[in-house]
Amino acid sequence: MSDRAAAIEFYKRQRDRTVVVYLPREGGIYRRSDVVDLVDGTVGKHAISAIGQLENNLKWEIVFNFVDNKELFLDHAQHLVKGRQVSVESLRRGPRRLRILRVPMCVPNGYISSLLAKHP
Repeated sequence: MSDRAAAIEFYKRQRDRTVVVYLPREGGIYRRSDVVDLVDGTVGKHAISAIGQLENNLKWEIVFNFVDNKELFLDHAQHLVKGRQVSVESLRRGPRRLRILRVPMCVPNGYISSLLAKHP
């Protein structure tokens, strides 16, 4: 297996075990321990493989050891941090936006589309 294929496979395995937690702004400043406590209250902190802050301290990513741990965490009825309801969802790949510049007008859009379709 090539290095690129191995990296893609690793990413897929990690993505399948990852959730994103959205914390409410009203809760003030959050710490990593707040997110660990969230997981500890549902599946236990032993189920965590990694935790990372994504945006403005309000969006966190949690990677679980196993997909079963992730599913159990997602199935929990209510997620609370600092007494406030939080939103939790699976990590999903979002759409990509692409802007192509400086292409001569004589090049048809269909040709550009066919070239882009070859590269996933």
